[in-house]
Amino acid sequence: MSCAYFTTIPEKGNAHIKVRGQAVKSLRTIWDLADVFCGKIPDYAETIEQVGQVLIVYEIHVDQAVVTIDMEHTETLIWQ
Repeated sequence: MSCAYFTTIPEKGNAHIKVRGQAVKSLRTIWDLADVFCGKIPDYAETIEQVGQVLIVYEIHVDQAVVTIDMEHTETLIWQ
């Protein structure tokens, strides 16, 4: 496992979420998730077909999120 961090990018204003978690190699394969990926990006089916055997799926297990609505409203959420 390794630490993973990401932040959403607001479409407008300052509302965003910063997340901390652990990146863990998934028990699922790219073929298990192919319908989801291809539902969003139909051309991804070709990528999966060509190089699916070398694609590794990771999950991010979230333990903390900082939710910011605006400069005056921020809250930290922690899961254990």
